[in-house]
Amino acid sequence: MVRTDWQDAEWDDEFDDTADDADETSVITCQHCGRDMYEDAVQCPACGLYATREGRPAAAKPLWQLFGAVAAVLAILTWFLCSL
Repeated sequence: MVRTDWQDAEWDDEFDDTADDADETSVITCQHCGRDMYEDAVQCPACGLYATREGRPAAAKPLWQLFGAVAAVLAILTWFLCSL
């Protein structure tokens, strides 16, 4: 059975679904070129690159993490070589 109670409802003339929402869209900076683009844009209009999390430039790792990783590798190698 098809529901038809919406046909009996009165039409709301005050609602306009064709209203321009451009003034509600915020502007962000492109992570690739630094130019302004709309927040909901898929592609930057200036550089043409896609605005995705995967497309973001890699963030630099803190220097202490690099030294910690090198120290850990050296400690493992030293332990391995001393146990032979």
